[in-house]
Amino acid sequence: MSKLMKQISESQVLKVYSGRTSGCWCGCKGKYHYNPQFKGSEKLERGYPIEDGEFNAGMIKKVVQYVNDHRSDVEISKGLGRETVLRVAVNPIREYGVYLDGPVEMES
Repeated sequence: MSKLMKQISESQVLKVYSGRTSGCWCGCKGKYHYNPQFKGSEKLERGYPIEDGEFNAGMIKKVVQYVNDHRSDVEISKGLGRETVLRVAVNPIREYGVYLDGPVEMES
């Protein structure tokens, strides 16, 4: 039996992605939402400015709650630098991605 990841908190999340499962996460079939807690942080640099409308605390909260409720279905992978990327299907055509600032912890 594999271990579950511990629940995550909104304060760990840099950004979330909500998009089609057939997409590549480039943004063509979904949308990124950035955590306002990291506004102005170098951790969110992407090569061009993040507009105010892209910061969405409500979506961060919604996705964190969904991930915490479906931890047994989450795929975990290493992102760039310190990032950890979590991926979970919402339904057959939609998935969420979560970019954490640092590693995910596992239950013992």
